[in-house]
Amino acid sequence: MNFFKAFITGNLVDDATTTNYEDRTVHNFTVASNISKSTKNMVQYINCAFWTKKKEAPAKPKEKEEPAKTIGDYLKKGKGVSLICSSVKITQSENDDQTKSYQNVTFTISDIDFH
Repeated sequence: MNFFKAFITGNLVDDATTTNYEDRTVHNFTVASNISKSTKNMVQYINCAFWTKKKEAPAKPKEKEEPAKTIGDYLKKGKGVSLICSSVKITQSENDDQTKSYQNVTFTISDIDFH
């Protein structure tokens, strides 16, 4: 049972990148979220991954119909989103001479609303 839930609201920094695997697809994207700290306004950048089942290719659209859209068609730069996160993955790395250490935090998204 998973007791972790986080809610994020913001705008996509860039178009999502999509990677297809055998039976699933992952959409990776970054969300910019404004944070107010007393007299300062800050922007927090949040790395996200949204997994979907691999979809069969849609049937060829009829004339005057728009082609079927996938979630990747909506995950475009500047788009407003509200996200529910179900888990967090933290990875750590160092630079080549091992003088600096970096952490990368990625939230796994379970639900997306667009606005």
